[in-house]
This record gives sequence, structure tokens and C-alpha cells, in this order.
Amino acid sequence: MQRVPLENVYLQVCASGIGEKGISDQSEALSPAKFLELTPDPPDKSSVDFAEAALRELGALDPEDKLDGLTPLGRHLAALPCHPRLGKILVLGCLLGVPGPCLSICAAMSVRNPMLTTQDTAKRANWQTARNEMVAEIGTRSDHCAWAHIVQEWRFGDMKQRELCRKLGLSFERMCSSMFERKHLSESLVQVGLLPASFKDDELDSKDKMPDWNLVRAAVVGGLYPNILHAQRRHSSGRYQTGSFGDKAKFLTYQMLQRNTAGREAWPKTVNLHPNSLMFGHDQFHCPWLAFYTIQQTTKLYAYDVSEASPFSLLLFGGEPEYNECTHTLQILAALDGDTAVHLVLEALKQRPRLAPAVVGFACPALTYAPARAMAERRCWGVLTQVPGAEGEGFGVISSPEIEATFGAEVAVSREQLGGFQVGQELSFSCALDAENKPRAFELLPGGWTGPLAPAPAGLGAALSAVPMSSAFGGSARCAWQRWVGGFASFRCRGGKQLVPLLQAARKGIQDVLEHKLEDVKWDVTTSKELQMCVQLLRCNGLGFRKPDPADFVRLSDSQVKEFDESVNETAFMMKKASGMKQRALVPKKLARLQTFLSQHRTVA
Repeated sequence: MQRVPLENVYLQVCASGIGEKGISDQSEALSPAKFLELTPDPPDKSSVDFAEAALRELGALDPEDKLDGLTPLGRHLAALPCHPRLGKILVLGCLLGVPGPCLSICAAMSVRNPMLTTQDTAKRANWQTARNEMVAEIGTRSDHCAWAHIVQEWRFGDMKQRELCRKLGLSFERMCSSMFERKHLSESLVQVGLLPASFKDDELDSKDKMPDWNLVRAAVVGGLYPNILHAQRRHSSGRYQTGSFGDKAKFLTYQMLQRNTAGREAWPKTVNLHPNSLMFGHDQFHCPWLAFYTIQQTTKLYAYDVSEASPFSLLLFGGEPEYNECTHTLQILAALDGDTAVHLVLEALKQRPRLAPAVVGFACPALTYAPARAMAERRCWGVLTQVPGAEGEGFGVISSPEIEATFGAEVAVSREQLGGFQVGQELSFSCALDAENKPRAFELLPGGWTGPLAPAPAGLGAALSAVPMSSAFGGSARCAWQRWVGGFASFRCRGGKQLVPLLQAARKGIQDVLEHKLEDVKWDVTTSKELQMCVQLLRCNGLGFRKPDPADFVRLSDSQVKEFDESVNETAFMMKKASGMKQRALVPKKLARLQTFLSQHRTVA
């Protein structure tokens, strides 16, 4: 016990009920830490504290529970024959609808790495080429997803198993061990009720279906957090652009976030990616955050398996978001810039406008209104200073100090909205942005009017929906404009303060569904609208380089944001099997610094 991780041991001690009844009927109740102190060769106190902190981060411990101190998630993790982190990957995989790939990943991580190494240069080069082709084929940069693909090929592929081992440099014995472990884990999930008894037959029926790797990576990140690395590039040079994978790896650094212990400050620690990892030497990650499971100190501190984390999975499964008033950043890992997070959410929704009303209405209804709500809840005040010309040309103008301070412009009002109001008259009105992102007034009423609001006339005013100029969350919210039902335009924020309630609501939705499912395993998770909305968010963050998605933005180490475009920005090694072309690199042509979200005016036609 002095040399092994204690997370599983600590979890089993809690599940045994020792904290409630003690060692015997006459003994007093013991805490898990006290019980471990009484064992032969007791572990070090710091190891016990580390195990408790890790389980608390996983959401397995509930200090207010007087029975065993475990959450519903913790009780299920205690029933699974694997490490708690792997158990959480399995639970999230079942929740997100990708249990098969997650089973393969956890089975591979439960045994020794099946990837072999050799001193034979030619054989090592052939293995590396075949492995790179496999990574390009699955379309995502992840050791864990690659293992799931290998297991799928092992079980259902056309190639014989030993031939597959020779091609990819795999250990036949370790692969057999992982298959046995996979069977054991699947039986355990069926036994606890997270998988149906017909899972094996269902998996055979869907063997030719490509897994949703975005959801698989989300489950991996949710289970492994906070085991996160930050990838950075030291500098760029001609040798860096044209060098081999080994040369490129020399220009990359990976930093791991450390826990704050004994009241001392924790600093990032440099980690090296092991050459046996499929991601070794890959430099153009779409998201510079990598989730890892195995880390070991040999000649260097090495991480052996990593997966490129999607930004949405970090936002939904990462730490509790906190807004830093000094730096105006949204802090989840280290300092994830709030503007980048807002881009990630909103650009994805703009690419899939059908999701916008449901997602926004669920996550943060007070921040942005769905198109069906044509009436503004907040009224502005101003004085009419100009009316349209005699023939109706032009617009009227309302002087409003509040709107001028916010947008730097006076408010325009159309003749149809103006009605019989005269110059100098005080008005209360609702405000939205027009197609040119300029403030427009509608629903005009005399100053001091307390009666019901008059509906906006048909036309553009009827399609506009307003957003509060000053949100209840204390930030500097801006309003969006709606052209047609189903369209979506972005709100604006300075920093990420307005994003915090949205993230908290989405995270709470996932947590509620998880607790409901674990307390009642017969409950059908597909009936949860909250879960389906979060799944859609995770799916629309398509970071696989075979399927470019303009909703993907990356915060790079040089504080630049780039929009993902495979033909321009991605350095991808892809095998052209049909034409027999060799692998070729698409070198990034340029990195354009995007303006902050406040200075941008994006619309959706």
C-alpha cells in the first residue's frame, strides 16, 4: 500500500461502511484515513490526502453523506473493477451514448500499453508510418481513440489479428489481455444496470458504424480531469517546419497543473510526451489542452497517453468556472480567455441555428432571448430630437444617454414606429440592433407610461428581439438581432463574465442527469432535454481534422486565435489511398489575430 495509488483502496474503504459501524460492533466509527493508519505498513499521510483529493475532484465523495460518504457516482465507481478515473470514463460513456469505444479505451489502459518499441530503425519507421495512417483515418488526435479503433479492428476487422499486430507493432499477449478486461468491464456495467443485457448483441449490429469521436473524447476528458497538459511551442524555424516528428517534438513543451498542497502555491510542471505515444511530434493541435492518464518519472517525467481535449468538454466537465475581475478572464484550467470561450459557444450555435433557441433558453434564458419573444423586458428612456422628412424619407432620432454610452450612437426610429410623437417629447422604448448593428427603437410609449406594451408592427421590428442592455450578472452585455425564426446572432461580452451562468447551468444539467441515472439505473436518459442539449454542444465542437468545422477556435500559446480551415491552417498528414499519393503537409499560411468580441459584429443571414 505504500507503493500503489490509493484511490481505489480509499473508495473501497468508504463503500465497506467502516465509517458508519467501525471495525466491529463495539468499536467507534472510523474515517477512511484513520482506518488506513491501522493497517500493516500504513501508507504515508500525504498519499491518503492525495487519494481523497482525487476522489473529491472526481465527484465520488460527499462529506455530508452520513452513510458511507459517497455520492451516487462514487457508489457505482466502487462497484466497477477498475481505477476510479477509468470508471468515470465508463459512466460518462454510457451517459453520452458511446459505451463501446469507452470500454475499449478503459480495457487498454487497464493493462500494459500494447504498443511495442524496437531498436530496428526500419521496423520502427514502418510501424510509425502505419500508426500515423491510422490516426489520419480515424480523424482525431488521441491515443485513447486510436486504441478504441485498434480494438474495433481486432474484433471485427478484415485483417487477421496477428497480421494487425505485425503491421502496427502490437503485443499479441497484451491485446488478448485487454480483450479479457473489456469483457469483464462490460459484464460489470450490465450488472450495475448502466448497460442493457442485450449490449453484446447491440454492439454486433452496429459494428460498422463510426463512433462519434467528439463524444468519446468528451467522456475521456470528463473522467481524466484534472489530468490536463498544456501544449506550447517554444519558437518557430525552418527546421521546425520541415523536420521529422522527433525534431518537431524538441520545439514543444507540455506543462501539467499541480495541486496546491500544504497552503503553498502550485506552479505548472514541465512534462515530456513519451516517444511511444501516437501524438509524439504532432505540433498543430486544434486545442492546446491534452488529457492524460499515465505519467511516470524515468529519465524524464513522461506522459504516455494523451488525447486532445475539446474546448466544450473542458467547459462542461472541467473545474468550476471563476471570473477573474483583474484579468477579465474566465478561469477553468489556468486562464481560459473568456472571449475565446464565448466564440466557441456562439460560433458553433451560429453554424447550427436550430440549436440556438433551445440551448440558450435552457442554459441562460435571461441573457439572450429566443426569436419568438418579440417584446423587450427592459425599457430605455430618451428624448425625440428628429423626425423623418415630410415625404417619410430617413429616420427619426432619439437621444438616449444610456444607449449613447453603450453603443456610441444615437437611436434611430422608423416612421412606422414613430407614429404621432413630436420633437422634444420624452419616450420610453425597447431597443435592438439592426442589420448594420446600430441601435434601433421600437415599441415607443410616452414617458411615464404604465399601461400594457403595444405590439411591434409586422416587418423587421416584429423579427427583432431585444436583450437587456445591462444584464443581471454585472457585466457589459450587448444585444443581438434576429432576422427570422431559427436564426441566431451572438451576444457580446467583455471578458467571460456573462458566460459563467451559462456554463453553470449546463454543468448542473449534466450533474442532475448523472445523479438521476445513478440513483435509478432504469431511468431512460434519452428523455432528458438537458442532456440532449449538452450532447449537441459536445457534438458540434468537431475538432477532428478530417471534418473541418468553422466553429472551432484555438487559443494558441502566442495569445492568437485562429479559425480552423483544413485547406489553409491545418498541418495534417493524410494518406491518399485512392490515388496512391504520399503524405503531404499543409503548412499554415498565416495566423490572423482576431479582434476582441466587443469590436466584432457578426450576423447570421
